[in-house]
Amino acid sequence: KWLPHKMACQEVPMDVALVKPESVSTRYYAGLGYVTDLKGLPFHDQYILQHSNGLCVIGLSPHHPVLSKTISKVSFIANNLTNAPRGKKKSGAIWVNKLSPICDIECTDGTSHRVFAGMRGSLYEVNARLVKTPDLIRTHPASLGYIAIIAPKLVERKLALEGLDTPQQYHNSFRARKDQTVENQKAKSESESMEKPVSKKLKTS
Repeated sequence: KWLPHKMACQEVPMDVALVKPESVSTRYYAGLGYVTDLKGLPFHDQYILQHSNGLCVIGLSPHHPVLSKTISKVSFIANNLTNAPRGKKKSGAIWVNKLSPICDIECTDGTSHRVFAGMRGSLYEVNARLVKTPDLIRTHPASLGYIAIIAPKLVERKLALEGLDTPQQYHNSFRARKDQTVENQKAKSESESMEKPVSKKLKTS
């Protein structure tokens, strides 16, 4: 079962290093939530995995379109890659909101996908290794291929996952959206097939 909290200890970034991967969900993480259809883009879903210290790891959900493609390039938005918070309080960190762009992912099929923060907070770190090894997003989306680490305000840390889909809700939501997409495509196809004879008849008359 694909879940970010199955990360191996050697693959987890910065402040979320683990000691016993098998007990991650109960000992190290406060919760896991999913943001769906970000900016209205179908299936552009992201996970937010919150560590017990309040920091949140963000990455692409298992059903994001990018994960079915081959990634050729990851370009972080200006200042995000050079962002270097200082000291214990990480002063100087860039503040981001839910729709703040973090990076652009380019695929070998010519498509480009923008990744957003998905939440409010201070951008502590982006995964710089993706610049040299972009396909980690596809091969290890829940570990080496994470996108960034964001710290919500202290007063908001307990609310960071509020309103997000739980893993079970996300599973149900994905199935519902997929079924709806199939229905929409079927209806569109039937509509187009009905319009073709009418258009042909108009031209001949």
